[in-house]
Amino acid sequence: RWDPAPVVLENGHGSCSEYTMLFIALCRAAGLPARYQGGSRPRDDLPYTDEIFHRWAEVYFPAIGWVPVDSTWNDTRVDDPQIIAPYFGLLISKLLVTTTGGGYSKGPDPEGGSKMVRYLKWNYNCYNYWEPSEAEVEIDRKCYWNPPSARKMAYLKIKPRNPDVRLSRGGINLTVTAFYNDESTQEVTPKIRWKSNQPGVGQVDSQGYFAAWEAGTTLITATHKATGLKDTILVTVVDDQTSQLILTITATTGGTTKPAPGSYTYAQGKKVKIEAFPDDHYRFGSWSGDVPAGQEEANPLFLTMDTHKSITANFIRQSTLTISSGNGGTTEPSPGTYTYDAGTEVTIKAIPEAQYEFSGWSGDIESSQKMVNPLTFTLESDKSIKANFQLKEEKKEKSGCFLTSLFQESEMVKTLVSFRKFRDKYLLGHPLGEKLVALYYRWSPFLVDLIEKHPSLKAVFLAALSPVTFSLYFIS
Repeated sequence: RWDPAPVVLENGHGSCSEYTMLFIALCRAAGLPARYQGGSRPRDDLPYTDEIFHRWAEVYFPAIGWVPVDSTWNDTRVDDPQIIAPYFGLLISKLLVTTTGGGYSKGPDPEGGSKMVRYLKWNYNCYNYWEPSEAEVEIDRKCYWNPPSARKMAYLKIKPRNPDVRLSRGGINLTVTAFYNDESTQEVTPKIRWKSNQPGVGQVDSQGYFAAWEAGTTLITATHKATGLKDTILVTVVDDQTSQLILTITATTGGTTKPAPGSYTYAQGKKVKIEAFPDDHYRFGSWSGDVPAGQEEANPLFLTMDTHKSITANFIRQSTLTISSGNGGTTEPSPGTYTYDAGTEVTIKAIPEAQYEFSGWSGDIESSQKMVNPLTFTLESDKSIKANFQLKEEKKEKSGCFLTSLFQESEMVKTLVSFRKFRDKYLLGHPLGEKLVALYYRWSPFLVDLIEKHPSLKAVFLAALSPVTFSLYFIS
C-alpha cells in the first residue's frame, strides 16, 4: 500500500512508486502532462532489495514527446558513489519497460516451464529468459535529454508560391523554409516529406525537385518530419505548344486601347502589341499590372505571353489656362494658352512696364485674389485670366472725408470752410464735441464709398444737409 503524496513529503522518503506519484502530481499541478511508467531489472542492480520492479514518470513536452524522469533511483543509498544519481531524460540500458506495451505473451518461466508474461518493449538489452511475442517491438528506448529551448518552429513556407511549370523544362526546384517564433528562419528542405495529390501531373523527390509529367494542376504538400507542420502550394504544368494564355486589358476614364478593353487568348510565347489612345482633354499616363520593368510609360507596349497577364491603361485629365495682359505690362509665364494635368498648382506673376502699375486680375479668379501678385492657384478646370495695368499718374486720389467728397463739384463747396471753422471753434477742445468729431471720421470713409457706389444718394445727402449748411454759414 502506497502512502499519499502529502505523507511522502512529510516523511522525507518513500518507495519509487510513491516518489513517482508525487512527481506526477507536482507536474500536473504545474500544467504539464505526466504519466506513470514501470519496468524491471536484475535484482543485484537495484539499490533496494524488496523486488525487481522499478517505477518512474514520463512528462510530455510539445514537439518532443514523452520524456522519462526517474526521481527515486538513489532514494536509499545516496552516499554510494556507484549508484547513478537521479537523472532526467535517460533510462539505463538494462531497464525493461513493461507498461507501454499491450497484451500478454506466453514465454518461458525462469524456474522452469512456461507462463503468461506481459508483452515487453525493451531497450538495448534482452535477457535469455524473456521471450517476446511475434508482434513488432521497439528496441533501444534510451532517451538522451536535451533541455527544450524557447525557440520553436511556427510554420513552413514553400517557395516559389503556386508556380507555373513548362512541360519542356522538365520541372522546378522547390525549397522549404521554417519560420520560428523568435523570427529566425532556416531552410529545412532535406527534412521534408512531399506528397502530390495528382502524381500523374508531377511529383517531388527528397531533394525538393518537382518533376513535371503532363499538363495539369496538382497540390503539393510539404510535411516536416519532426514536427508535422505542413504547407501546400498549387503547381500548374503547362504544355508549351498547346497552352492558351489569357490577356485582360482595361482602361481608366479618359481613353481606350487597341485592342479594345477586354479579354484575349494567345498561344504561349506570342508577342502582343497594345496601344493607348487618350480622349480630348486627357493624356496617356502609364500602364499598370503585369508590365515589364521599365516599360510603364511606353506607348505602344509590347508583351510576350509567357503567363496569364492583366494590363491597365491609365489616363490623366488635363485643363487649359489662357493668360492675357492689358496695356502697360506682361506676365510670367508669357500671355498664351498652356495645358496642365488637372490638379496642378500654377503660379502667374504680373510684371508692369515703367510708368505703369498692376491694377488687378480679371477673368476666372476669386474676388479675394484679384489684387494678389504673384497669383498661385490649383487648376481643376479650364480658366482664362487677364493681368490689368494702369498709368501711375492716372490713379485717382480718393478723399476719406465725407463732406469733402459730397460738396466738391457742387455749388456748396464753399461751405466746407464754415464746417471746418465750426469744428475748430465749437467742437474741438470740448469732450462731447471731440467724441462727435471722432465718430464722424470713423464713419466718413464708409459714407464716401456709399455715394461712389450709389451716385443718386449724393443729391439726397446734399438736400438733407442744406438747412445745416445755411445755419453754419450765418453762424460763422
